[in-house]
Order: sequence, then structure tokens, then C-alpha cells
Amino acid sequence: MSRFSQPPVTEGLDTGYFLFSLDTELAWGHFDRFRPEMFSADGQRERNAISQILDVLDEYGIVATWALVGHLFGGSYPEEDIYPQEWRGKYPRFEAYYRNHHPLLHGKDVIDLLLERGKRHEFGFHGLTHQLFDEKHMPEQQARYEIEGWLRLAQRTGIVPRVVIFPRNRVGHLPVFRQFGFTCYRGIEVMPPAYRLPLLGKFLRRYSEELSIIVAPQVYVPSIDASGLVNLPASRWLFGFNRRIERVLDAVNLHLVRIQPILRGIDRAARERRVFHLWAHPYEFRTRKDIEKLRYIFRHVAEHIEAGTLRSVGMAQLAGNFLPSVTSEASVNDFLVS
Repeated sequence: MSRFSQPPVTEGLDTGYFLFSLDTELAWGHFDRFRPEMFSADGQRERNAISQILDVLDEYGIVATWALVGHLFGGSYPEEDIYPQEWRGKYPRFEAYYRNHHPLLHGKDVIDLLLERGKRHEFGFHGLTHQLFDEKHMPEQQARYEIEGWLRLAQRTGIVPRVVIFPRNRVGHLPVFRQFGFTCYRGIEVMPPAYRLPLLGKFLRRYSEELSIIVAPQVYVPSIDASGLVNLPASRWLFGFNRRIERVLDAVNLHLVRIQPILRGIDRAARERRVFHLWAHPYEFRTRKDIEKLRYIFRHVAEHIEAGTLRSVGMAQLAGNFLPSVTSEASVNDFLVS
């Protein structure tokens, strides 16, 4: 049990809020750009990272929203072949891994671990197969197929999702998600006002990864968009930094230097009673120092929690403050189209 405790959430932003979401996909997020060297040969490093993240979450009493790719609900030999028809023959290396039931593409053990150890965490939708929900390229019928397929696979676990975290943050088909009972989603990262300027903004956006070592993330007050969903955009991608530079900093024990702007953003959220939303992929935690960065951030959040200036909640929990009429007791069957 954590030595840090926090009071229950009440309606409205009466304090600052810390959100932490994890795009949990193993290798599915790289179906079209798959390179085996990005991952461990047997998928064990990625599983160890998830276990270590759970340890640090427990240590500091932080709540996470785990966004799951639907195919992870299947075992080594899924009951149905959900490999997209339009991918067949297009991504041969990735398809070979799928056909050989590689552990990087099947994760029932991952789901079981999260359900066993993540009682206080939330679980959300991250696509059935990580296809992009770009309305220009994904018809509504396909979006419905993805959602229904995910819900059917998740049904056996008892998970009732309220959160949408779009693959590669390509937001689309929001009214459809609302029809299926979702309440919130992670919108695209909030940028400083200067990033929207015609000429300077183009330069800043181009070098945003490098500039993140000095530029503090943005904080915000949630909003309800035209679809009726609560938008809880990202403040900062934890590993949205030039990885070559980061490894140099790691090598000379300056790995916490680039985390300082994140801490400033957290301080601002606490001070101004706004939301700070950090996100990452579990597979990105590859070294001991990557875990140290997370521990460093969470320790800072926990100090604010202890001082009563910040709360750590799941995305759906925060969205519930704005949509109090939505209950979490509904059955998955309520959202499946027959």
C-alpha cells in the first residue's frame, strides 16, 4: 500500500489533476513500420517494463489509464483471425510475426497481469488492431467494426471502457464513440501559444522534441466538444524527445535534466487548479534510467498529493465530473450492436 493517500474526487476543478495514460500495444503500433530491432526477441522486455511501471504506480499511489489494443485480449491462438484484410501481403514481416503467434502480438498474459494488479486503474480503447481512425481513410462502418470487435474481446474480462485513446492520436468518429457509451478521449497535445504563430510557430513545431528540454508542457481545463465527449488532451509525451540526445544524457547521469520542464508543468497544474496529462508507451521504458525518470516524476506528483494541491485520477473518473449522468455500472452488452 502506498504511503501517499488522497481524498475522493469532487465535482469541478477544485484542485489540480494529474493524468497518466499508457498506449499499451506491444508491437501493434508499428504494423506499417515494423522493425524487429525495436523490440526484444521474445517480448519479455516489454512485459517486464509493464510490471515495473505497475510497481512505481503502486509505490506512489498514482492512477493510470491503460489504453489497450484489442488483439491483446487474445491468447497465443486467438479464436478468430482479426488480421485486417487490407493488410494481407502489404506488411510481410509484421504478418509473419502474426501468423507465427509471436508474443509481441498476443498478450492475454499482459491483460491478466493488468487486471490482477490494476484494480484502481482504468482501461480504455486503443483500437482493435491499431488502425488509424482518420475519417478521410476509415469509413464509419469500419470504425463501428473496430469498436464492436474490441468490446466483444474485452467482454470476457468484465472491462467496460469509457476512454478512447486514438492510435497515433489521430482523432476521428467521435459521435460514433459517444453512441457506444464512451465519455472521453485524449486529444492532441496542447501546444504553447507561440507554436501557433505563422512563421515562428513552424520553426518551434519542427524542433519541438529538442525544445522540450526547456519548454514546460501546457496545462488546461477540460472541455466538452460538439460530440458530447470530454476532451482530455495530452500535455507531454514522456519520450517525445530526441532519443539520441537522451541516451547521451543518460550516459553521463544527466537523465533527469530533461524532466525538469515536466515538473514545472505539474507545479503549474497544482498552482492554477488545472490538468496535467502525461503519456507514454510501456515498450519505451527500456532501461533502468527510464524507470528512474518515471519514479522522479511520480515522487513530485505524490508530494503535491500529500499537500492537497493535486489529485491523481483516471481519465474517465475526471470526465465523470463533467458528465455526472453517465454511470459506470452499464454492461458491455448495452453498447454492442446486434
